Amino acid sequence: MIYMQTIPAILKDHTFGGPFLDEDELAQLSPDERWKYERRLRHYRDYRNVVMTAYYDGYASGVKQKLDEISDDLLRKKLALIYAADLKENEWPAEKITRITGLPCEIISNL
Repeated sequence: MIYMQTIPAILKDHTFGGPFLDEDELAQLSPDERWKYERRLRHYRDYRNVVMTAYYDGYASGVKQKLDEISDDLLRKKLALIYAADLKENEWPAEKITRITGLPCEIISNL
């Protein structure tokens, strides 16, 4: 069995969905308790990833649909830049942003 030696920084943030044990509390767990705790964290992480993926896919679909509905080219480009900046700030890959907004990668990399 592989055990975590330290708590990843994201797990220390209680907005992640805590409560999470600190290093002292982890050290006091028996091997069986630690295995159960880590298994629970893995299940939570997997569940969170599924939910967040669905959220982002829905967001991307909505953005693309909204941009397709706008007939004014200038307004569409301005809105695409706003969405692209937001997606880039949230660390989306440039190729996904390009697919969603229709903006070239060069523009996205300069945001």
